[in-house]
Amino acid sequence: MADALELLRSDLELASWFDQQQALTAALQSKFRTIPVPEGLKEQILSERHARRIVLTRRPALVGVCLAIVLAVVVSAHFFSSPGDIREASFRDRMARIASREYPKMDLETKELTQIQEFLKSKQAVADYELPAGLGKASATGCAILKWRGYPVSMICFDSGKKADPNDPADVFLFVIPHAAIPKAPPAKAAKFAQMSRVATVTWSSGGNTYLLAGFGDKDFLRNYYPNL
Repeated sequence: MADALELLRSDLELASWFDQQQALTAALQSKFRTIPVPEGLKEQILSERHARRIVLTRRPALVGVCLAIVLAVVVSAHFFSSPGDIREASFRDRMARIASREYPKMDLETKELTQIQEFLKSKQAVADYELPAGLGKASATGCAILKWRGYPVSMICFDSGKKADPNDPADVFLFVIPHAAIPKAPPAKAAKFAQMSRVATVTWSSGGNTYLLAGFGDKDFLRNYYPNL
């Protein structure tokens, strides 16, 4: 896996394909969550388990129903998800994965937010950002400059002071990318929340930038740093 992930960093075409696959997976998961559980299903399963009886003649029909549901979800995710939605999901998934699995070496380690902004500006990275007021509760640890589909991404890292794993260099992250990269990102008043495994995220746009705030926790944890969530 390490070799495959390293290849993603050097092969832009492969990375783009992988991001699209991850975005589709996220879309499928979201669609599956909207499928209501049939009434009485739990009781039926427990009853059949108790009787220890499997009606073989029902298997083909059950398999057919499952395949139909999967096919419907795949088709709806493909045809009813706009390119803007897929792009937003792809960016969110990629940045969350970087934070939780592929944490890069910071280009600058410092607690001074002014130094971070000046450094990003000197490197022609995104530096004209506005930090959510709630991030004042966390301590900055540094920054890194990333790329996503040819666009620069500024990654500003923070320590909440409540890290579950003391080995984590940071547990709150702000990713900033030019708004042109994700033009359909929601405005700040309609920021979009998503839980990506152990990483909670919120996405919004303001001015000329799109923001993704991510943290190791749940929605309540992230609300400490983005109160409007």
